[in-house]
Amino acid sequence: MGDFGASETGVSFGRYFKASINNVDFVAMSEPTPGFANAYPKVGLVVISEIMYNPSSDRDAEFVEMRNITGSKVDLFDVEGHTWKFHDDNYGIDYNLPANTNIPANGYLLLVKDKSVFQAKYPDVPGGVKIYEGATAD
Repeated sequence: MGDFGASETGVSFGRYFKASINNVDFVAMSEPTPGFANAYPKVGLVVISEIMYNPSSDRDAEFVEMRNITGSKVDLFDVEGHTWKFHDDNYGIDYNLPANTNIPANGYLLLVKDKSVFQAKYPDVPGGVKIYEGATAD
């Protein structure tokens, strides 16, 4: 059985079937629906929009792309200066974002394994997209 940590006040949880991996998760829902079919899962201000894991051409080209889906800047740190981090023992991802990191309105942020390899493979990344090196998935 997995961990079930703190939850946001007033947010309902429900079963959500992920057909892509044939699995059911218990997640925060977009709205409470007691007695009816579950609503769609709640989505935050920032979503993981693309993952390139273990590319056949060069593993150093791995990346995670995050997108701010709002019309305002989103800070990836709290008032005490704690930043977002990626950590997953199952996939070997371990990365802490630098202090004061944010994603501009409707913008993107990339976590890459090797910045020079990434930029050689994907030279058309628009200017202004923040690229952070060091995200590993070994």
